[in-house]
Amino acid sequence: MSELLSVEDLTVKFGDFVATRSVGFSVAAGTTVGLVGESGSGKSTIARAVAGLVPVHTGTLRFKGIALKGLAPRTGQHSGQPIQMVFQNPDAALNPRLTIARLIEEPLMTAGLRDRRARGDRVLSLLDQVGLPAQVQTRQPHQLSGGQKQRVCIARALAAEPELLIADEAVSALDVSVQGQILNLLNDLRRDRNLSQLFISHNLSVVRHVADQVVVLFHGHLLEEADQASLWAAPAHPYTQALIAAVPVTDPAQARERRQILRSMPAADAPPAASGCVYRSRCARAEAICSSAIPELRSIGPGRRVACHFPAVHRDQPGATIAASG
Repeated sequence: MSELLSVEDLTVKFGDFVATRSVGFSVAAGTTVGLVGESGSGKSTIARAVAGLVPVHTGTLRFKGIALKGLAPRTGQHSGQPIQMVFQNPDAALNPRLTIARLIEEPLMTAGLRDRRARGDRVLSLLDQVGLPAQVQTRQPHQLSGGQKQRVCIARALAAEPELLIADEAVSALDVSVQGQILNLLNDLRRDRNLSQLFISHNLSVVRHVADQVVVLFHGHLLEEADQASLWAAPAHPYTQALIAAVPVTDPAQARERRQILRSMPAADAPPAASGCVYRSRCARAEAICSSAIPELRSIGPGRRVACHFPAVHRDQPGATIAASG
């Protein structure tokens, strides 16, 4: 697969606060990469940097091999075409005074489609693609449900014919049943349009449903990267293990095992460490080296990387098999 988006050593700062530190990953054409982590991990900051909505302090963003400059808002670098974004809150993303047809028409007019009839036909086609009836076009956002409004946001993003769709917590505000509908829609769009996606969520079970590759973030640091099957079957970083252990399951034996993992870990509200490994203040496996040396992000197998001095793998055969956690 060809590489569509490349993020290299991305650091974003807001004053003295470092939101992301030297983060790097890539998105292959036609695939979905999930960014996961708790609030404050830098997921949305990365998404907004890729979309050109926040300035980049250091690092390089490349789209189809061409460097994208990190520009401040209103510069319009990405307005229009290959990269589009769906935000978490559709109520804030949709102008309440406009009809749904007008909201979807706006990117078409920006792209230069002046023929009113052609725009109308395109609006109807986009509504159909996201599973909304034609009569919705005459309504205003307040007349729609949360799931319908998010579908409108997706339709508006698709109007610009993007090659990369960024979904920033796009289902977190929706009911579980509606979440499933939107996730299925995103999967269908990827298949039908060969649409690449950068999917941001704090919910690992949601990411599991859509992502091919998963990037785990903690306070602006990339801690682990793996394909979603490997990540779930054998998480290498203690933080990834904690995230998976926190996902509810129906099997009692599995639930007890996960509770044991969580009980063995320090308090989840411990602040990130100021030196050494950023996660060590919350890690049950932390040793002296963790307080003095920042772990390098290293390969532990095909498509797998982890930033940990003591990842859950056999030391003599890195990445070959996964050892028991703890």
